[in-house]
Amino acid sequence: MSTSGQHITVVGNDGLYVSSDFGESFTQKAASLSSTKTLSGVAMSSDGATQTAVSGSSNAPGSVYVSTNSGATWSASTGGIPNLNVNIGSIAMSADGTVQTVAVRSGFVYVSSNSGASWTQKTTLGTALWNSVAMSSTGATQLVSSTIAVQRSTNSGSTFTQVSTPFRFTNVAMSDDGTTQYGVNRGLYKSTDSGVSFSQLTAPTFVFICTNSDGSIVLGVENVTSKVFLSKNGGDSFTEVWVRTRSLSCVMNGDGTRMVFGTTSGAYMSTDFGSNWSQL
Repeated sequence: MSTSGQHITVVGNDGLYVSSDFGESFTQKAASLSSTKTLSGVAMSSDGATQTAVSGSSNAPGSVYVSTNSGATWSASTGGIPNLNVNIGSIAMSADGTVQTVAVRSGFVYVSSNSGASWTQKTTLGTALWNSVAMSSTGATQLVSSTIAVQRSTNSGSTFTQVSTPFRFTNVAMSDDGTTQYGVNRGLYKSTDSGVSFSQLTAPTFVFICTNSDGSIVLGVENVTSKVFLSKNGGDSFTEVWVRTRSLSCVMNGDGTRMVFGTTSGAYMSTDFGSNWSQL
């Protein structure tokens, strides 16, 4: 979702759905993408012009698709990412779309500095189940997590340093300036020093989370019940706002007023800080 909430792109088993009118209507983009891929994630620039979608199917070659016109048309980007049977689990990009990082499950982390045109494999991180990535608006601060390590970069992904955390995070999110960061695994953890250290919050056992531009609003899905909880005070306290079985991902706009959940039965949006939800 773009910062204003005007541009929204959601992924599904039958392709991409793109909106440029704040979610009032969507256009399916399956025809321009490979029908053999199961798309698993999408990221976009702050204005929605640059968008990148990744495939997450383990039975077909993983691929990256790039749009430079707010999702109107898409083209495959293969420069530097091997055409292997990989599951690309997560993608993040800078506000201007220039810096992009993808996390490959049972593979490597790849970084692009030219809006997804080409990619560099971060061999120093090694292969792992890299399952989540987040970055600041400039792309300078990045956090990638796997089942064996959490790695932090302060130079747009050129180098990474391992973070000492109680658990290996399964999902990460951060504020635009990179100062506030969240990690999920057997609890919710928060950093207020750009990922140098994390402390556990009193919160439900989330399976994934998302946050707004300044990190003050946090939306999370509880692992067992699929209940959705919202915090408006940086994770200090949470209120149950919704229940939806098999939620898969979430995203929100800059001020947190607009939120979108991807589920196994479609996408749902709230325009009032999670108080009410409607299917897209």
